[in-house]
Amino acid sequence: MGRTAEVDVFVIEALCTELCQGNALTEAGQKKLESLMCLYTGNLLPEEAETEWVKRFSSRLEEQFKSTVFHALSLLHEKNDAASIVKICRMGLATMPFESQWHEAMMQALVSLDRQDEALAQYEHVTNLQYRQMRGSAAPGAFGQHADKRLPDNTMDQDVETLSETLRGFQEIQGAQMCEYSVFKYIYEQQ
Repeated sequence: MGRTAEVDVFVIEALCTELCQGNALTEAGQKKLESLMCLYTGNLLPEEAETEWVKRFSSRLEEQFKSTVFHALSLLHEKNDAASIVKICRMGLATMPFESQWHEAMMQALVSLDRQDEALAQYEHVTNLQYRQMRGSAAPGAFGQHADKRLPDNTMDQDVETLSETLRGFQEIQGAQMCEYSVFKYIYEQQ
């Protein structure tokens, strides 16, 4: 009966505050950052999303989360810890797939790790994501050296084939691959 419960929102706020205060990201701080990224799943109370207080609180919490991740990425960049940047960006993009600065940071880190094929696959993913979801294209120069490697044709067939070829090239990757539901559905229907 005397148990204490913690509400994830308060834990998220506390982690954000703590992580933003540091000038270096220690191993313990990195574990806290990973905990934060697992806890924060986007919209707060989606069933009540139109309620005014939920909108304000969700917006504030999202900004606090993004600010914390940006701060951590800058600290990791100072340490030249490209592997951790890739990991943090992947975790963040699972929740916020349209955060272009995280895509760019991840691609730059992949290039610095000499994983150009993976960086190109990420660029293609971003381009396709923007094309399908936002009915637009990648902003000119938004992804620096990857901008000239855009797919020539943005049809779903071409996207799926390119993704399949790219993934076949990554023999070292084991286990499940992440993709958007629409791409998964299309691949599933083609089989």
